[in-house]
Amino acid sequence: MQDQLTRIAVTTELWRMDAADRMRATRERLADQKGQTAAEYLGIILLVAVIIAAVVGSGIAGDITDRLGKLVENIGKGDTPEGAPSPDGR
Repeated sequence: MQDQLTRIAVTTELWRMDAADRMRATRERLADQKGQTAAEYLGIILLVAVIIAAVVGSGIAGDITDRLGKLVENIGKGDTPEGAPSPDGR
């Protein structure tokens, strides 16, 4: 009976030490942020690519291009865009 209790106590102590080591290793891994910035940049690039694909796929890209072209043309002529106040306040 004493041998069995000793074995249980030793096993429990080893398990507790292993758990502490595992937790310490996990904390160290979480604190280490090497490569984190690259992963964040990759996520942003993927998000932008999805947005661009959605805009191009929806057909709205032509409308955006036309509207921007008109705005640039108006700026080049010195005109104000529709609905915008004129430079003299009228």
